[in-house]
Amino acid sequence: QVCSTRHDMFPRPWTDALEQLQGEHPELLARPLPSIWRIVSRELGPLASELEEVDPAPLGAAATGQVHRVKLRSGLDAVLKVQYPEAERLYQQDFASTKLFCALLQPEHLGYLEELRAQFATEFDYRKEAQDLAEISALFEESSDHPYASRVRIPRPVLALSSRNIVVMEYLPGKTLLSYARQRMRELESSSFLWRLWQGWMLRRELRQQLDLLIEVQGHQILIDGIFNGDPHPGNVLRLDDGRLGLIDYGNVVRLSVDQRARLGRVLIALANGQKAAVVDAAEALGFRTRHGDREILHRYAQLWFDRDDAASMVLPSGDCPVNVQIYLEKLNELDPLV
Repeated sequence: QVCSTRHDMFPRPWTDALEQLQGEHPELLARPLPSIWRIVSRELGPLASELEEVDPAPLGAAATGQVHRVKLRSGLDAVLKVQYPEAERLYQQDFASTKLFCALLQPEHLGYLEELRAQFATEFDYRKEAQDLAEISALFEESSDHPYASRVRIPRPVLALSSRNIVVMEYLPGKTLLSYARQRMRELESSSFLWRLWQGWMLRRELRQQLDLLIEVQGHQILIDGIFNGDPHPGNVLRLDDGRLGLIDYGNVVRLSVDQRARLGRVLIALANGQKAAVVDAAEALGFRTRHGDREILHRYAQLWFDRDDAASMVLPSGDCPVNVQIYLEKLNELDPLV
């Protein structure tokens, strides 16, 4: 999912192929409905009868499971998310292989890899996802005083129909923001020149507003709410039929304490103000250290992780500009690695 969005690091054919992991092409990864229903029956037992109708065509699919639209006996239009039984075992095997490769060829990345392993390992218990989703969706209830409640929807889970490998949540009608943009662009291709020019401007304006809203609400969740999606990607962001933004897939939730948010905020403010010394001081307060204590290198780490990773920002002290973020990070590690 991450690689599919990094056109600066990988050839376009690779990123195009990897886009299917965002859930845009579920037919490429989905399993037949009977095999999915066996998992549901085993996990929910008699409660499986609460799923009155199941759409055989999946809404989304990934390497770990798939999603179907369902109608509950209560009348609720919902989504059924099912995890494949072997998903966690295969994940651990794949990560062990990756860790071995990293230890042999790129040991400087082992710390990052272990953090990823620990974070993503939490995704395999859907009971936790349901509880996290209940907490986050409650913050965005229209009756709440959350500043984004009227513009952003997050689905409510059905806790009674959740288990280790199953989670059911309300259905949000719409499509991914990326799919919506592509569809509108295709529709405009057959329009007259003036209409295409006008509607193209309107579409760009709408998408800019949606992206601004996405950045704002994500920032609010990180710095104010202290609970947020740790694995955001284009497949998790919806443009709902009523024009609102929909945020889904909270399988990887991160929580920050008030103290952690305050320290992170100081790093971000210092970066925004271009105050190098303050950036380094705030990063050290957040727990970042390098082996040799080179403040110039630590500033570059902080800029990379918390600000930007475009070509203009990835400049080494020597003046060299690595071709992508991976090589830039490796060069920083050669000069003064994080510890």
